[in-house]
Amino acid sequence: MILEYLEDTYPDIPMYPAAAFDKAKTRQIMKCAELYVELPARRHLPEILLKAPRSEEAFEQAKALIIKGIQGLDQLSQYTPYLCGQQLTYADIVVRYVLSLAQMVGQNIYDWDPLDESERLKTWSENLAQDPISQRVDADQKVGVAEFMAYISDNLTQ
Repeated sequence: MILEYLEDTYPDIPMYPAAAFDKAKTRQIMKCAELYVELPARRHLPEILLKAPRSEEAFEQAKALIIKGIQGLDQLSQYTPYLCGQQLTYADIVVRYVLSLAQMVGQNIYDWDPLDESERLKTWSENLAQDPISQRVDADQKVGVAEFMAYISDNLTQ
């Protein structure tokens, strides 16, 4: 996994907690986000990106799964001020990415913001968005998404 590579390559910038239990908790939060928020949200990507017909099965199932995933993240997280405590970890980075995907799906498919399901997660997300590095990543992501959507559009018409 790329995160393990980064952790090994840059040991002077640890993004996992040192204690084994805390490290496992960080991984648990990341896995919860991946399995219960990201994967259900991805079921709608063909509709959003490729203008494919709506999967009614995905439409009926994904939102409820995302809500359960958000609830799971909310129960697992500490928010003091980061998801795993006072140190920014890979969990914060992964969950922030996963939530951006869930919000894109929520907005485009359900006219809904998944962060409305958890005030604590919403506040955490808003606070992390104020970080200068997050702002730089967000700006780069907007450019990248616009370029990617243009590429998809150009290649779908050929």
